[in-house]
Amino acid sequence: MKSTITPNIRQLDKPVPAPAVKEVTPITPVEAGGAHYGDVQPWDLQRKMPTSGNAFVDGRRCDVIKYAFRMKGDDYKLLDDLKKAQHCIEVAIECLEEELSPFSKAP
Repeated sequence: MKSTITPNIRQLDKPVPAPAVKEVTPITPVEAGGAHYGDVQPWDLQRKMPTSGNAFVDGRRCDVIKYAFRMKGDDYKLLDDLKKAQHCIEVAIECLEEELSPFSKAP
């Protein structure tokens, strides 16, 4: 026996409601190992960050957030962390450029 499904045209015209945005509460109220991130923890931002679909690139994006927020000690340590963030961005860009290159795909 063959069943036939007829869509209701009125249902197709109705707008689909957007999913509710869930508020993110901090995972831990106290930072382990010091107070080098301040009031906002990197993972609070990382949990809200949409995925690119590329786990490696998303990992580097999370690293950038971590290094950009960290404030450990003097300006030399800050400079070092900003260079680490820059390196993570450069590596993510290289990965995406290689992935998006028309020559990187096999025929």
